[in-house]
Amino acid sequence: GFSAGTYVMVDNSANMGVQEFKTLVIEPGVIIKMASGQLFRVDGTLIADGTPADPIVFTSYRDNSYGGNTNLSTDTNPPAPGNWRYVRIRPAVGASASIIDNCVFAYGGTDNVGNLWIEGGSSTLTNQVTNIVSRRSSNMGIYISNVQMTIDGATVDTNGTYGIYIDGSSPRADVTLRNAAIRDNGSIGLRAADNSTFRELSNSTIQRNNGSGVHVTNGTVPMAFVGNTVNDNNGHGIYVVSSSIGSSQFLFSGNTVSDNAADGIFSSAATLLDNTLSGNRYPIGVTGRLGNRYTDSGGNDGNIITGNTFNNAIAIAGWMTTPIRDTLSNVFPQAITSNSYIAIDNLYAGFNEEVQHVS
Repeated sequence: GFSAGTYVMVDNSANMGVQEFKTLVIEPGVIIKMASGQLFRVDGTLIADGTPADPIVFTSYRDNSYGGNTNLSTDTNPPAPGNWRYVRIRPAVGASASIIDNCVFAYGGTDNVGNLWIEGGSSTLTNQVTNIVSRRSSNMGIYISNVQMTIDGATVDTNGTYGIYIDGSSPRADVTLRNAAIRDNGSIGLRAADNSTFRELSNSTIQRNNGSGVHVTNGTVPMAFVGNTVNDNNGHGIYVVSSSIGSSQFLFSGNTVSDNAADGIFSSAATLLDNTLSGNRYPIGVTGRLGNRYTDSGGNDGNIITGNTFNNAIAIAGWMTTPIRDTLSNVFPQAITSNSYIAIDNLYAGFNEEVQHVS
């Protein structure tokens, strides 16, 4: 394994790191600096179990903030996004038992992936990924594909594109994210493409991303967004659509969604309880499968809606990719008294049947 100290990876022509059926232990406090073009690939088991006082660091060979100056004396360039490639956890024997705790990843991200790339095939990452930092990637901070996993404790900021990007349809990426700070990224903060899903997003802050805070194209498992603060994003606060999950399995509860450039919560049929929606364009938007619920079984609403540009209405859109269907209901949050929907784009119903054009 790697004992405490600073290591510089200068060559990895075999594109390997941990071979299949092998285990590598990296001790707390180890700093691994990656020279230009280098990657760290895990086909076996990686035990990278740092501590808050002694995290394990993967960073640029030019990063003097960890381990001091280790590059050539003639190289006076500061570290920069894209100085190295990525740490990649592959779907191989033993990889699902890897431990990633109290680790920092910085200044990688070439090859259009993140500082940290986790892929799974049909596997599940058994252990939670905990207390990680990913920043200053030239692309996304973290890329996750076709794996079910949990991240508890993450700071993902100042990356070139997405904060965390998940994708895959066979089976899909199925991610639980708790206690995260997703800030100041160059595109959407949390992006789920294909049939991938954030099964749970809780107790997290998503702010100042140059796109929506959260965007899910087609969630395919029950979803809960609970206790989050989503503010000052350059798009929707939260945009989540599902063609198959109804309001009884799709929950927004106790979130504060404020001051986003577009709408607060834009979704297909969901249950919205005890949210604070303020300073957005519209507080709520609906698309795809309709049928939002705004009260619990006791009839309690609890949603606070104030100070949005169009505060007393719900936005509706039915794009060709997400045509509206089911029932356009006369059920509104208690704070919206107009009983009005405002069409903000063309409305398509059912299977691409255009029913109304709004110019």
